[in-house]
Amino acid sequence: MITRECSGGGHPAGWRGADGRLWLATIKGVAMIDPEKIKPNDQPPPVSIEQVRVDDESITPAGSIELAPGKSRLDFYYTALSFVAPEKVRFKYKLEGFDKDWVDGGTRRIAYYTNLRPGRYTFRVIASNNDGLWNPTGAAFDLYLRPHFYQTLWFYALCILSLAFLGWQFYRFRLKQVEGAVCRGAGRAKPHCPRDHDNLAQEMLGISVQLEVVARTMPASAELAKTHLDRVRMLVRHGIAEARRYVWDLRSQALDKNDLPAALSETARRLTADTRFRPKSKSPARSGRSAI
Repeated sequence: MITRECSGGGHPAGWRGADGRLWLATIKGVAMIDPEKIKPNDQPPPVSIEQVRVDDESITPAGSIELAPGKSRLDFYYTALSFVAPEKVRFKYKLEGFDKDWVDGGTRRIAYYTNLRPGRYTFRVIASNNDGLWNPTGAAFDLYLRPHFYQTLWFYALCILSLAFLGWQFYRFRLKQVEGAVCRGAGRAKPHCPRDHDNLAQEMLGISVQLEVVARTMPASAELAKTHLDRVRMLVRHGIAEARRYVWDLRSQALDKNDLPAALSETARRLTADTRFRPKSKSPARSGRSAI
């Protein structure tokens, strides 16, 4: 066009002819546009990344760059070449490893990122020309932000192992305290003190025996099976009571008042109740133990 100013001082300012051509009045004469001769721009614009600023320090982008730990702000400057309508070039960018999708940057030619986590990233940018034809290849480069020592996997693994070791040591310490308390409460100073949960194990064994009897006798005698089932329920209730006691004071109910042989005799008596078997005991003065 001869001039940009299309103001001829009269009306109409423009006219469309029968052949489709457009006639416009300008201050320097008449301008004509033939739409049929206007060809679309089929050349995608080449894209380039001009520079990267890291905490206000300019870095020339290469194939890949490595950044020191603690860098918090990154600015990416990019451009695309278009001689037809450079002001209509549009951009999309993505920082792989941070962005999930493409970011529509419009006509802006800079991308900002702050507070990135340590790791490997790839910055990509693509552009389109004035007719919306995109350059899918665009430009890209890789960068690696090194972590501080306390952000590395080996540091996390060391912390986990340290916590596990401390937990194990605390568990052993508490176990020794509990065992010492149990031994002192039972009046024993032997290094291998019988633990109070032995009574609970005996109760569970009694339940197992009774259930076995039920399994064998149920088809033959329902009444006898009912008797054993009643015995099982009693043992279960007693076992639960014993377990609750162990949780609170870690001391056996039988051993609080008797020694170990007497506790075994008491357990045998409960197991053989309602049967023809009876536990026999010898005088503690002669043998110091009970026999079944």
